Amino acid sequence: MEKLQFIGIDVSGQTLDICSQNGSKTTYHTLKNTVSEISKFFHDYDDSSVIIGMENTGRYNYALYEALSQTKARVYVIAPIHIKKSLGLIRGKSDKIDA
Repeated sequence: MEKLQFIGIDVSGQTLDICSQNGSKTTYHTLKNTVSEISKFFHDYDDSSVIIGMENTGRYNYALYEALSQTKARVYVIAPIHIKKSLGLIRGKSDKIDA
């Protein structure tokens, strides 16, 4: 059975906030929202055992779509309202929490 790795991405115009969970290890990263930066980061995650969930923010997703189209990762685009409602009532909402 393959070991799955989960990556959540909060997308904005200038940056991507990324939360990566591999087993019990969780890491956070912030990248510039450019194709070259995104491709460089996801070079090590080019595997079908990687599952990526990203917030749909319209045009801000274009660089991410382009970079991820070159990988074998499974990508899911999630409506922002779904992310907001899945957290319930939460104080101190941030990009890191969204990712």
